[in-house]
Amino acid sequence: MNKKIKKKTGVFKKFSNEFKALALRSSFIDLAIGVIIGASLQTIIRSFIDDIVMPLIAFLIGTTDFRYLSWEISRGGPTIYYGTFLTNLLNFLVMILAIFMLIKLLNKISNIRVGLSPKKKCPFCMGDLHPKATKCAFCTSELTTNK
Repeated sequence: MNKKIKKKTGVFKKFSNEFKALALRSSFIDLAIGVIIGASLQTIIRSFIDDIVMPLIAFLIGTTDFRYLSWEISRGGPTIYYGTFLTNLLNFLVMILAIFMLIKLLNKISNIRVGLSPKKKCPFCMGDLHPKATKCAFCTSELTTNK
């Protein structure tokens, strides 16, 4: 019976070590931070749209609430709520614009920080490498020193 308990404990310990290695990997942590920042960014953009953009559009159109614009197909028949669709479409477009601008800003900051060192490309996977690299970090190919 003790052998079974030791074996299960060993399996659990191995699983625990693998999980710790995954959780502490920088790419995993970066992904978690990205999800948290993305959720916060979505809240800010949704507030911008709901509290600033939509009232301006409602003022131009002449209604007090843009979301409730609708078209009744026939008296007592189905109703198409196109205001809700337009609100969601505008939310999507502004969200994409904000993400695009954020990525451009991050790329600009990244290029400023790294810009002084020339990059070397792996001839096999075309990954960006440090100029003094002798082995590719992406595909693990051996690199010649004359490149």
